Amino acid sequence: MKLYFLTPLFFLFSCLTVYSQGSSKDYFNKGYDSYLKGHHQEAIQLYTMAIELKTDYFDAYLARGIVKEEIGLYMPAIEDFDAVIKIKPEFVKGYNERAKCFQKLGQYHFAIQDFTKVIKLMPAYASAYLNRAECYASQNKLKEAEADFEQAIQLQPDLAEAYFGLGNIFLNKKKNAEALGKFNKAIELNPEYAEAYNKRGITQKTLQELKEAHKDFSSAIKYDKQLADAYFNRAQLKFDEGKVNRSACKDCEKAAELGHAEAKKALNKHCTDNSSKKEPPKEKEAAKAPDNSQVDKKSEPEKK
Repeated sequence: MKLYFLTPLFFLFSCLTVYSQGSSKDYFNKGYDSYLKGHHQEAIQLYTMAIELKTDYFDAYLARGIVKEEIGLYMPAIEDFDAVIKIKPEFVKGYNERAKCFQKLGQYHFAIQDFTKVIKLMPAYASAYLNRAECYASQNKLKEAEADFEQAIQLQPDLAEAYFGLGNIFLNKKKNAEALGKFNKAIELNPEYAEAYNKRGITQKTLQELKEAHKDFSSAIKYDKQLADAYFNRAQLKFDEGKVNRSACKDCEKAAELGHAEAKKALNKHCTDNSSKKEPPKEKEAAKAPDNSQVDKKSEPEKK
């Protein structure tokens, strides 16, 4: 009799276990489908349901963390990556994604720790050196940053961002010729690199190559119409040359609209009613044209 009762019970518990695992995986798959459709909040909910059914569901923690990271929920994402690392302590992506979240939050010390762990686990990973270099640069640790940018280039010679980073370091050190060379290389590798054009424009301006600087600021705006710094720099270039016109003020207005910290002050200084009335030549010529409206009025028959 014991065997008779034990066998159905064992079968029942086995079915429940399989059903639970199957449901967990089903929620995970639905979550992934929602993520692919761009429904991030729905994806998070579905991954959460998968984790509730299977509390050590590694893939679900990882996927949920990545979705949260993509929509800017960095601290909740870090909690998910903590769980990923707890389940698999040698999993590189867990440290790398957590480091990127710390970096976004400006917690560079913790980001550097995690990127260092990534490098230890995967010494040939160029992006980890690149990201750690950017963290060092944000802390003004330029020597460490320069070494990491160089190492990133050694591992991946076509990494435009690393040349860009070196260009910024040389620009900061007032080594303008060296900075120009690095920005040139970054643009060669990525011809649509808006930030590199902007920084090269700043370098060109410092070297008194004003026409080239204007071209670079215009290229930066062409490839990123939301780059406030490029609009401001192009406006400032015109202000410095004494060209206070509608074009310069329009650039400054756009920079202010995009949140540039100094643009409002520049607008108040250069683009008051009196200082911004300088019209382009064509508009001046139009202003000198005779008023034909009066002629037309005289030629019309009077109404009786």
